[in-house]
Amino acid sequence: MTKEAHVHYKRYKALYRHQEYALALEEANAAVAADPTFALGYISRGYALRRLGRRNEALAAVEQALGLAPDNPFALSVKGAVLGELGRSEEARETFERALAIAGEKHRAALHYDFACFWAGRGGADECREHIKTAVDLYPQYKVMAATDPDLTVFAETVWFQNLVAFAR
Repeated sequence: MTKEAHVHYKRYKALYRHQEYALALEEANAAVAADPTFALGYISRGYALRRLGRRNEALAAVEQALGLAPDNPFALSVKGAVLGELGRSEEARETFERALAIAGEKHRAALHYDFACFWAGRGGADECREHIKTAVDLYPQYKVMAATDPDLTVFAETVWFQNLVAFAR
């Protein structure tokens, strides 16, 4: 990764965290332009495009990432989320499970979080609760993100979700 790509990626992360998805996409695009071999740039592009509702473009971006890094669990996670939103739920679930199977401990919390969001979109309360609890157990800061995540609003009024994000709001 070039230094310029890294600078754009850091900007992307800050913008994405603040739900500024259009601006985050600009930074992801700039990171890829600075280094076309930067798989994380394509993954970032995929995350931002997904949040902007541009699912086919998001899928194309993660396929580019997987071409550069076939076993990248985050590329697989974005792919799973997009496939789920495209109605390809079984393929999406298998993609998430593959991501979890190949991920190291360092990335497991983020993947559980993403899998929880997938289940939330399908109304799978038990599965969502299981994955979000695991994510928060591994990385407690996810309470803050979960409290405002649009993917999880379907459960915002449930007791289990309110208990999970207590003191994070």
